[in-house]
Amino acid sequence: MKREEVSLDKPLTIGRLAKLANINVETIRFDQKQGLRELPTPKGAAPLQA
Repeated sequence: MKREEVSLDKPLTIGRLAKLANINVETIRFDQKQGLRELPTPKGAAPLQA
């Protein structure tokens, strides 16, 4: 499987992060809700509510 290179030209979304880390998006969301992961809130977006 070809790995995607991390580029600063595109925003690092949860989907891209999951793909790059080879994990499920729900894993990132779960970890975030447990306080294990802190993700920045995109400009103009509402923060994720637990």
